[in-house]
Amino acid sequence: MKKLIALVLIACLTLCMFAGCTPAETPSTPDSQAPASSQDSAQPGEPDLSPKTIGVVIWGTDDATTAPIKALLEYLADSIGYSVIWKTGDFDGDAQLAAVENLINSGVDGVIMMPIVDLAIENYYQACEDAGIPYIQFFRGIQDEELRNDMLTRDYFLGWTNEDDVAAGYKMVELLAAKGCKNFAGIYMAPGNPATDDRQAGFEKAFADGVATKVTEYMLPFGNGTDPNLYTQATMNFFDQYGDGIDAIVSSVGSNGGSEAILAAIESAGKKCVAGEFDMPSTAAQTLEKGTLGCTAEGMMCDIVYVFAIMANYLMGTPLSEEPVCLDTGYIFVTSAEEQNQYYEYVESDGVYAYTAEEFKQMLRAYNPEFTAEDLQALASAWSLQDVIDRHSK
Repeated sequence: MKKLIALVLIACLTLCMFAGCTPAETPSTPDSQAPASSQDSAQPGEPDLSPKTIGVVIWGTDDATTAPIKALLEYLADSIGYSVIWKTGDFDGDAQLAAVENLINSGVDGVIMMPIVDLAIENYYQACEDAGIPYIQFFRGIQDEELRNDMLTRDYFLGWTNEDDVAAGYKMVELLAAKGCKNFAGIYMAPGNPATDDRQAGFEKAFADGVATKVTEYMLPFGNGTDPNLYTQATMNFFDQYGDGIDAIVSSVGSNGGSEAILAAIESAGKKCVAGEFDMPSTAAQTLEKGTLGCTAEGMMCDIVYVFAIMANYLMGTPLSEEPVCLDTGYIFVTSAEEQNQYYEYVESDGVYAYTAEEFKQMLRAYNPEFTAEDLQALASAWSLQDVIDRHSK
């Protein structure tokens, strides 16, 4: 009897081995229901179209400059099955590094960064490299030559998009001078932010070239230049000290309500003064109509399109280049209420996007195999109000 029982047990175990499981193992989920992973979702040589999550570090997502960035990226990400995690409100290198680390810990597949401090970029990148995920930045190149050259050799560094802010600062002074403004005050940010440093350099070059005269300036403290009260204080100080001797104010930064505060202070003081803004105020159409706002640099949201295209191509296994892709981008300068209304109609309003989902897919080699980094630069170079009107008014 003992031999018979033993033979039965051996037979049962043999059957279990051929069935591929042990008596205590839970049957696996059928293949048709198993979640796909980014590693095994694509066959060799095929694009990886599996869902991914992108982490974005930026100063905010609810002012007139950043709300369109959030809306546009989430629209495009959703069109290809990606999701986005946002980290906002950090204005120094340590806080932004903690933001990157938190995103990595949450499991993002890549990080898109708007770095506040140039020299902290290496730390942001290193956290991503250690995690084995790609890093790219927008609105910022790298000013420090040694750091720039080093970063361009890193395996997980995908590049950047960056406006020519020196030229843009110069142009803003020119546009206001063309409206008859002669005596300028500047609201500047203390050195350390590459974008504001360059815009201010552009202002100063225009003044040095005699385009207009700078009468005075107010320097915002670095890292704390997002309090609207500081912009109100600066504007009222100009009028208290110089009265009607100021007919234009240029500001190198105005996010989180700063631009609106300047315009409100001008109207409150009852002064005939015109502002030039780099961060589009929510009151742009009204203040352009009134003449309080003379020009504004807009359209920066497209930087997020281009860096997302670079990132998505990389994650799909179809990179646009074996080297980092560094794009020159630009602004749309709006100088009238008519132009502003066109901007809202074709570029930025509910359900209206600078690029459609179908246009974005044409930037991805999974859908358009012939697309290159040079093609992406051509799109960025063509970006203008007329460009989007031509594309979307057909």
